[in-house]
Amino acid sequence: MKRSVLMFLAGFSLAACAEQPETTSPIPPPQFGVKPGNLTITMTNLGTLPGAPSSEALDINESGVIVGSSGGMGVRWQGGSMIPLPQLPGATSCRAEFINNAGVIAGKCATSIGFRTFMWINSALIDIMPTASVPTALSETGFLVGFVPGGSAFRFDGVQLDVVPGDRADGVNSLGEVVGSAGTQGFFWDGVTLTLIPTLGGFLASATDVNDAHQVVGGSLTAQGASDAFLWDALVGGVPKSLGPGGARFINEAGQVAGATNCAKSSCVFVWQGKIMKSLGNIGGPVFVHGLGEDGTIVGTGGINVDGDEHAFVSYNNGLIDLDIAGSPPTGSLSSEARASNTTGSVVGSARIGGGASRAVLWTVIKK
Repeated sequence: MKRSVLMFLAGFSLAACAEQPETTSPIPPPQFGVKPGNLTITMTNLGTLPGAPSSEALDINESGVIVGSSGGMGVRWQGGSMIPLPQLPGATSCRAEFINNAGVIAGKCATSIGFRTFMWINSALIDIMPTASVPTALSETGFLVGFVPGGSAFRFDGVQLDVVPGDRADGVNSLGEVVGSAGTQGFFWDGVTLTLIPTLGGFLASATDVNDAHQVVGGSLTAQGASDAFLWDALVGGVPKSLGPGGARFINEAGQVAGATNCAKSSCVFVWQGKIMKSLGNIGGPVFVHGLGEDGTIVGTGGINVDGDEHAFVSYNNGLIDLDIAGSPPTGSLSSEARASNTTGSVVGSARIGGGASRAVLWTVIKK
């Protein structure tokens, strides 16, 4: 998953919040669980393949096409129907993890040699490579990036497979520019030249996302041992700008940045744009940010109690809404997550509805 490095960088010490870098404005006080206000939120159980015990929804595009898995098969939901996708020969299970607005789908299958990456273009299954690999991001123009465990990063454009000179690729933009980690530093690769991004003074950093304006975000240890989110401009170079404590996960085309920061002896979602990092709080416990939309919507999963139970959330009005509680009907779940959203108010994920097996769900958020 794309969050594996970020989870380390977001796990900074609580003492790191005691000091705020001079390059940012003070973080406004966070809100902890906001009410839906003028929103109506409906929850739809997307069901499973016949005979399958469970399902999960992992991504959605602007046309409302959803991808995920059910019964060990990659699936696509479209027009109210769940459609199983072709699998790699010999695969024991598959997941469709990404879909772009052109309808290109990417994911991975479990095989005897480990996970292998695949792509569907115009319903045709494309086997990316014969070795174990993990996909991490898909661009709107069809660039797919990921990494070979213990090997190198890769980029695939639907025809050509490129070896990226880094350990792991975590983000790609529509131009095919790739960011990730190489050794103990983040990197930016334009298809020809690899640029190592300086750290914020510490010994470890990672780049996690890049937009079409060549803006790169990630997380870095500082000289004092704290973890800070950073923003770096590939056209300018130099030392990245510290955005404040935490780790940045996503940046959209408007330049909004989302990630996790520390607050109230836990972690909170933050959004940064312009000059201010704003904390959106949490819904009771640690947060994991899974997606940032072009409209600024942030989705993810947050702890709700000390027992480790988690609920899906969506950002709204400078705070977070617990979708399990606010959705109608409530899922009655103690284990759910929101994985992606689009600009029409759709959020997809999964929930153990009524405490049963996991089901793919669609939350529809409508302003009254």
